[in-house]
Amino acid sequence: MNIHENYEMVGAYQVPEYDDSKRMPLRIYDDMFGGLFLAGHEFGAEIVIRAGSFQDAWEIWVDETKSIDPDEVNEAYGLDEGEQIAGPRVDFDMLDLVEGYEYQANSTGTGIVNMGHYAWMEPLTKEAAERHGIVIQISEI
Repeated sequence: MNIHENYEMVGAYQVPEYDDSKRMPLRIYDDMFGGLFLAGHEFGAEIVIRAGSFQDAWEIWVDETKSIDPDEVNEAYGLDEGEQIAGPRVDFDMLDLVEGYEYQANSTGTGIVNMGHYAWMEPLTKEAAERHGIVIQISEI
């Protein structure tokens, strides 16, 4: 699904099947061009992103996600609580993050986010919008 470049997203909602009078707001990120993508976790949709490609949309989602706290860094690298990494200066590029964690391209805080094991993204087609109960509000620029 595409939105003409003269329009911007101003709101996105998920309407649950069990109560169509409810609107659960979704975060939006509008890169002002490209297709729409819907992303979420095991509990449902979380964000609608307009971006030039799937990869761009995924990176935007990661960058827009809150980074983990410093006390969670050991867990992100699969280290036991209190386990010290040898050496005074650690090259974290030499360590691998465990499944579910990713680095932010535009790092904030620790620069690591927990995307979870069930993160998903798909193009927001008419069928996907109907399947997930998504409503998009747009406005002319």
